[in-house]
Amino acid sequence: MTQNRFFKKAVKNALIIYRNELSNIIQIVKQAEHWFEKQKIRTYSFSQSSLSKGSFLDTDIDLVLVLGGDGTYLQAVQHISNYSVPFLGINMGSLGFLTVHKQDSLVSCLKSVIQGKMISEERSLIDVSVYQEDNQENKYLALNDMVIERGTFSHLIDISITIQNENIYSVKADGVIISSPTGSTAYNLAAGGPILHPQVNSFAITPICSHSLTNRPVIVPDTYEMLFKINNNNQRAFLTID
Repeated sequence: MTQNRFFKKAVKNALIIYRNELSNIIQIVKQAEHWFEKQKIRTYSFSQSSLSKGSFLDTDIDLVLVLGGDGTYLQAVQHISNYSVPFLGINMGSLGFLTVHKQDSLVSCLKSVIQGKMISEERSLIDVSVYQEDNQENKYLALNDMVIERGTFSHLIDISITIQNENIYSVKADGVIISSPTGSTAYNLAAGGPILHPQVNSFAITPICSHSLTNRPVIVPDTYEMLFKINNNNQRAFLTID
């Protein structure tokens, strides 16, 4: 079961990931770096755009500081192989669900982390493997959801859904959403899916505008293996991992 607890780990190495399009971001990054330096904490700073080029080499990171919005936060998750490292999101815009702390609370938040006064909350990740026709495997991580959808094409997608080697059903729909508790209040909820409490270790499978009324959302344990296969090789579909 996921747990909420005070963050007590000593921070020796911190990673700063920032959205470089923001006008004052370099000044904020320098402020964070200077604060970490005074605490004798080594820092590594990367812009969001440099992450997309694969410039970050994973190391022993004790804390990830995200300066930006939810998009920056979600992209940062994709590049951290150590699932136990905590993320601290500072919202540099007007809205933020994952980046809940405001820019003017940056130093106070960092102090709370170092002093063990910040509550950390574990969240489930969706481990995604994508197989092409040549059986080549590409792996991704999703914090919010994984969406298979028809995009701008007019046809419905015929998708078979298998859970733990048991065929559940085939669905003809605009797509399918596989959501974590974190993402359950986003696209999943808008499509009629359930809200999952973060401490319930489960994923939701929600069809998007299914052709059949019997294809309803399904909740499965987050330890189960799920297989989604497009039955018609002539159909095109889009995969979004968020």
